[in-house]
Amino acid sequence: MKAARIFGPHYIRYVEIETPSYGEADVLVRVKRCGVCGTDIAIYSGDMPYLRSGATTYPITPGHEWSGVIEAVGRNVTQLRVGDRVTGDVSLGCGQCAPCLQGDFNLCVARQEVGSFHNKDGAYAEYIAMPARQTYKLPEGASFDAGAMTEPTATVVYTVERVGIKFGDVVVVQGTGSIAILAAQVAQASGASCVIVTGR
Repeated sequence: MKAARIFGPHYIRYVEIETPSYGEADVLVRVKRCGVCGTDIAIYSGDMPYLRSGATTYPITPGHEWSGVIEAVGRNVTQLRVGDRVTGDVSLGCGQCAPCLQGDFNLCVARQEVGSFHNKDGAYAEYIAMPARQTYKLPEGASFDAGAMTEPTATVVYTVERVGIKFGDVVVVQGTGSIAILAAQVAQASGASCVIVTGR
C-alpha cells in the first residue's frame, strides 16, 4: 500500500509499504479521510516529546484523526462487518489490565497511540489495522469528514464537560484553531448564552 512516512525531522516521503496485518480481534480499514493534528506536525518537525524520550522512533506513519471503511475482519470480530464506515480510538490499550477494563485505555502501561507512541502506524496510508473493541461505527448519514473529526471533538467534549458549563453561562475560548472552534461550538451546544472567541 501507499503511505506517507516520516523518516526524520522535516523528511517525509510517500512510499510503498506492506499492508498491515491484523489479528483475530482486529479489523483492517481502508482509510477515507485523515486530519492533520499538531502532534503530526511535531513528529514531522522533530519537536514531539515522545521522540525525545524514545517512546516514538523514526520512521513512522502518522495520523490519528481518521475515518474509513472496513475491508476485512478477524475471525473473532462479531460487532463489526466488512463495509461498515468507522473511526477509532487514539490510545490503544491491552484490553486486560485494570485501567483498560475500566475504559481508561490511555492509562494502560502497554498502550500504543495511533500514529505516535510506541510506533503504532497511523492513517496517513491506504489502510490501518485496529483492535475491533476500539473501532466504532459512524452514525447513519455522517460524512467521512465528520468521522475524521471524531477524535478532536471527543477531546473538546471531555474538556467542556469538566469545565461544567451551565445554561446561560458566558464562555471565553482562547485561540482560533480547529480545537478552539470546536470548543466554541460544544460550549454553545452545552447551554452557554454567549461564547467569545479570542485570538491574534
